[in-house]
Amino acid sequence: LKSLFESIKNLEYKPDIVIVIDDESPLTYNIPKQFLKLNNEVNSGPAKARNRGVETALNNQADIIAFADSDCILDKDWTKQIIFHFQQYQTCGIVSGNTISKDNHWFGTYHNINGTLNGRKFKNSNRLLYGTTANLAITAEVGKMVKFNEKFPNAAGEDIEFCFRANKAGFEILYNDKMIVNHNYGYTKNLYKSLKMFCNQFRRYGKGERLLLKLVPEYYAYLSETEEIKAE
Repeated sequence: LKSLFESIKNLEYKPDIVIVIDDESPLTYNIPKQFLKLNNEVNSGPAKARNRGVETALNNQADIIAFADSDCILDKDWTKQIIFHFQQYQTCGIVSGNTISKDNHWFGTYHNINGTLNGRKFKNSNRLLYGTTANLAITAEVGKMVKFNEKFPNAAGEDIEFCFRANKAGFEILYNDKMIVNHNYGYTKNLYKSLKMFCNQFRRYGKGERLLLKLVPEYYAYLSETEEIKAE
């Protein structure tokens, strides 16, 4: 969190408001005094937390709402790239960025090659099937019309389902490789511990995908029309 907060303070284009949603975390930590912290009384998962953040941003007349996670470090040009993107592509409702592993661990390298947190792009197109909320920005119009599905209890699949409904609603989702976030997966030199973390991450994704397929049974048909985006 400290690294994330420092990276927000170092952004070249300062956000009008920074909203921190604490989903009943057991941790004690400090936030910069200019940030707005909202505490959930009950741990309810990232979908509900993001919906609360979006609602608060809209109540503060936000035109653009950007998402990052607690284990992210934002490039100093992150917000600048988001703004420039929406200025250049005025039909775009959602932009996803280039999310790079912070460490050089084997598993981090795998995530970069696989594009684990970079979403998926339709073949022979600039449009995305989805982007991930570790590095994502939406317009206020999207925020008003599309909410995160709070049936998802964990950070797995809820951003895919959100983007799927946004696509269905006619909002264009694009990718900006200069919208950079460094993601700290938490891998260490302890191979056993890192392997366990790696497996748990994909186990969580599997659980999220089961719920995703119940809500979007045609998901695999769309998936076959897309390709991964390598992190660079």
